[in-house]
Amino acid sequence: MSLSADETHFVTIGKGIHVFRPQSTTIVEPTHPTLVLIFGWMGARLPHLHKYTSVYREMYPNTTILLVQSEPSFFWSTECLQRKALAPVVGVLGAVGCIPPSPQNERKAPNPPIDRPRILVHVFSNGGCFQMVTLGKLLDSHQAKSITSTGSTSVVIFDSCPGSGSFKGSQQAFASVVRNPMARLLVKVVVTVLFCIQFVMKQVLRRQAYFQAMKTRLNNPDVLPWTSKATPRLYLYSEGDDLVEVNAVEDHMRSGRENGYAISAEKFGKESKHVSHVRTDPQRYWAAIRRLWKEALGLGEDSYD
Repeated sequence: MSLSADETHFVTIGKGIHVFRPQSTTIVEPTHPTLVLIFGWMGARLPHLHKYTSVYREMYPNTTILLVQSEPSFFWSTECLQRKALAPVVGVLGAVGCIPPSPQNERKAPNPPIDRPRILVHVFSNGGCFQMVTLGKLLDSHQAKSITSTGSTSVVIFDSCPGSGSFKGSQQAFASVVRNPMARLLVKVVVTVLFCIQFVMKQVLRRQAYFQAMKTRLNNPDVLPWTSKATPRLYLYSEGDDLVEVNAVEDHMRSGRENGYAISAEKFGKESKHVSHVRTDPQRYWAAIRRLWKEALGLGEDSYD
């Protein structure tokens, strides 16, 4: 199968981690993001994700784009292995100046830390949310904590998330990425076992459920070192999503608003399915994202094209 033009511009730097770097001689427009960071939904194939990166490249041609795929194996791994898998992301953040580079990479970093990094984060489904949360924890132990949210411009876009992590929804989500019927059955069994273990841990050890812990972390103002309550958040969701319930998304939005977060939303109809809102109404979808970024910059609708 031939590669799309967008795929050929991306370099793989880790398992499921790909980066587009503009030419070193180009200068990022001051109204454009320094970095677009995308966390894909679980099992998303590159051709599907590149439908988003291609638009971002048109919108912000001199911006670095970092694409992180989500695979089921990520969820079976220990937290130590999860963080190790995302280490290349930290390397790129340091290399482009969005965070201070690690001591071992400081001499290699082509750019010093940017005084006011501009970061657009686009996260899809619960799979992407888990990876974003894991990255946040990884950066907690990194020098990135020296980057304060007041010295950066950022937005977070939640597409088809976060869900409640219900038993039925989780079974559907994991099974949907497996084609073999027998393997799909095995996946459902594994998910059932994991939910049983989670139930015991919650009842006996009083530990917060896996998905609830994720949603709580997402509503931390510093879920990532450059975010705060003032960071504009956009929720893209629909009545037709059969994996992530409308109520789950709206409950998370409500919690955020009660905590003083800057939240906007685009609710699509029953015809719009999970992570398919851009296909339902691409003009509305991308217009909402452009508005969000302008809001972060403090610009009006007609401030720039």
